[in-house]
Amino acid sequence: MKKILIFLILILTGISFAEAENQKYVVSNKKGKARFAQVEKDGENWKYVRNAPDIYLDNGVEIEVFEIDPDESLNYPGTHYLYNHSYLCEHEGKYLQVINPKKDIAPIDENGNITSGLGIRNYLSNTPIGDFYLTSTPGLIALVCAFISGLILILSLFKENVPVFMTWAYAIPLCFISLLEIGAALSLGTDAAWWVNPDEVGYWIATPLLIPYAIVAALMVFSYKNYGFMGKFDGPANTVVSTLLIIGIGLTVISAIYVIFNFLFAAFMLIGAGWIFKGMEYKDSGGNTINTGPLGTYKTDRYGNTRRIE
Repeated sequence: MKKILIFLILILTGISFAEAENQKYVVSNKKGKARFAQVEKDGENWKYVRNAPDIYLDNGVEIEVFEIDPDESLNYPGTHYLYNHSYLCEHEGKYLQVINPKKDIAPIDENGNITSGLGIRNYLSNTPIGDFYLTSTPGLIALVCAFISGLILILSLFKENVPVFMTWAYAIPLCFISLLEIGAALSLGTDAAWWVNPDEVGYWIATPLLIPYAIVAALMVFSYKNYGFMGKFDGPANTVVSTLLIIGIGLTVISAIYVIFNFLFAAFMLIGAGWIFKGMEYKDSGGNTINTGPLGTYKTDRYGNTRRIE
C-alpha cells in the first residue's frame, strides 16, 4: 500500500512540475475583437506592464497560449503581479494575458481548424450555429412562437372541448422554442441570454428586454401544465411533445436563474448605495435629528428645519 501511495505521489509531483505544451488558439470574440493585457516577466513571476494600454486583437489572429500559476504569496493589496491562474501568449514581441479565455479564444489544430478540445460548447460557439445565437433572431423567433401559443391558449378558454388542431397549434411553437433552447445551451451555455445580460448590452437595453423575456419564460414554465389542459396527444406524439416541453422548462428555469443573478448585483449595489447615502440617524438630548453620512452631518429640528453642522 505504501509503495502505491509513493508511486502516486511521484506521478502527481511529476505532473505538477511538468510544463504544459503550448496550445494554438484563434481569437474568437462575438464583438469581432478581444482585449488583452500586457505582461512581463519579473524574476520567476509575471506582472502587468505599468501604464501599458490594453491591446485588441481581431478575430482570426492565431496565437500560442501557455498557462501559468503564479505564486499565491504575491496576492496582497495593491500588487500589480499576476496571482491567479492565467493564460498568456506572445504576440509581435509582447507578452499578453488573455482576459477571458472562454469568450476570447478558441482552440485550433495544426491546420487552423477549430477543435473541440474545450468541449462541444466551445466548438459550436465558433461555428455558424454559435453565430446564429449571437444575433437577435432566436429571441425574435421565440417571441413570435410564444405569441402564437399564448393566443391559442386564450382562445381555448372559450371552448368546452378544445379541437385537436388547436392543441397542435399550441404545442408546436413551444416545442420549437425548446429546440431553440437546446441549441443555445449546447453552443453558448449560460451566455445564450446575452441580450438580457447587463454586462453584455448595458442596463438601458437589458432592462426593457426583460419584459418579452419574462413573457416567453412564463409561458414555457407553465407549458406542460397548459398542454394537459389543452388535451394531450396519444402515442409517440405525446412522448415527443412532453419530452421537449419538460426539457424546455428545465432550460428556462436555469436561464432565468442566471438572468436574475445578473440583475441582483445591480439591486444590491443600489440598496448599498442608498444605505450609505442615507447615513446614520439619531436624536440628541434636545430632540433634534442628527444625520451623519458621506455628504456631511445635518441637524433637523422639531420644526423640520435642516442645516449642516459639519
